[in-house]
Amino acid sequence: MKLMRQTALGALLVLIVGPTIAAAGELRVKLSGIENDKGEIRVAVFLSDKDFEAERFVAKIKVPAAAGVVEVVFEDIAPGVYGINAFHDKNDNEKLDRNLVGIPKEPYAFSNNAKGNFGPPKFEAVSFEVTSAPQTMEINF
Repeated sequence: MKLMRQTALGALLVLIVGPTIAAAGELRVKLSGIENDKGEIRVAVFLSDKDFEAERFVAKIKVPAAAGVVEVVFEDIAPGVYGINAFHDKNDNEKLDRNLVGIPKEPYAFSNNAKGNFGPPKFEAVSFEVTSAPQTMEINF
C-alpha cells in the first residue's frame, strides 16, 4: 500500500513539474569574416559577466579555421540568457594573444556583434535568449 502511494505521488509530481522543465535546444553559431585558414576558431557560451571574466563557460568548441565562414553547433543548451565570445587563434596556442597594453592581436567577436569600449562589451550587450527551439546566432569578426 505504501509503495502504491509513493508511486502515485511520484506520477503526480511528474505531471505537475514535468511540463515546467524546458527541453534543451540546439544553438548554431555562424561566424563570418574569418581572414584565413591558419589555426583554430574558438567559441564559448557563458551566462554572465562574472562567468566570462572567470572563464567559466557553459560550453566551448574549437574547430579548424577556414577563410570566410565557419559554423559550430552547441547541442543541449538549456533555455536561458547567454552570451558568446569567439576568437581566431591564428597561432594555435589556445589563448587570445594580446600586445603589451592588453589589446588583442588576434581577431575576436561577440554575440549580437557587440563591441566594447576599452575592453569587452557588457553582458547586456552580448546577451540573448535561448529557447528549446533550434536557433542560429550570426557573428562577424
